[in-house]
Amino acid sequence: GSQITEGIMSDFSVSFEEAEQIKLGGGKVDKQKGRLEEIFTSVVTEWTMEIKRALDFVASTYPDESMEKILISGGSCRIPGFQKYLQVETGIPVVELNPFSNLVVDEKRFDPRYLRYMAPQAAVAVGLALRSIGDK
Repeated sequence: GSQITEGIMSDFSVSFEEAEQIKLGGGKVDKQKGRLEEIFTSVVTEWTMEIKRALDFVASTYPDESMEKILISGGSCRIPGFQKYLQVETGIPVVELNPFSNLVVDEKRFDPRYLRYMAPQAAVAVGLALRSIGDK
């Protein structure tokens, strides 16, 4: 996501905070909406090429194995069209990682809709929270 923010900062001459707002759909860019779409498309295309290179490496290293799916996480996995584009380009199903899926959560204390929404962004935090002292 930082690549998109940096592209917006550069092209629109705005601060980091303003660029984040624009990226998240909260900024005013009506006159330059096409340029904003170009920034998103450029970055998503670059990410997809990097992912495909990594997948090619794994496939050549482990030729007898197949990949069932690509798990993605982080706020950028919500970029409209990114998951579908990645799936089309790789031919592998793309799924948002949900680190809460195997955890028992008290729905009286935590809103399930909010947890589903936040799940891709919580992967590192949940992973660290599940570690025990002495884990490496």
